[in-house]
Amino acid sequence: MRRGFRLPIALALALVAAIASAHAGTYSKTFLFKPGVDLEVGEDLGDGLRLDSLRFDVAGESWGTLRAVATVSNLGKAAKMFSVAVAVLDDGGRLLAAGNGGPKLFPLRAGRQGPFKVSLTGFGDGPAAATQFKIAIHVSD
Repeated sequence: MRRGFRLPIALALALVAAIASAHAGTYSKTFLFKPGVDLEVGEDLGDGLRLDSLRFDVAGESWGTLRAVATVSNLGKAAKMFSVAVAVLDDGGRLLAAGNGGPKLFPLRAGRQGPFKVSLTGFGDGPAAATQFKIAIHVSD
């Protein structure tokens, strides 16, 4: 297996594992891929967290210029850690790019909102071939 494919495949497997082990603390949904557009989501993630919006920033035609920004609010009474996984797919459902992110060192404090960046590693035709994406957010216990 070529070295360049190891990271994207590992990230994709991590995303699949997160979705497969879904329970009350995991949110997962598929959306149309529209770079540069703020997708207003407003969905409850459980444990006081809400996914407010998601945006894909594309600065060029290569995968190295693509990142997702998930804005999450903590409406609960306690600080929360969570992880965000994103997979970008083409119209045939083939994986083109994947990445993960979330709070790094400190949890999102109660009453706060934050943007969480997910850098995506991809291969193939580049972001122009993308038509949909899956997002999974797992709230840690």
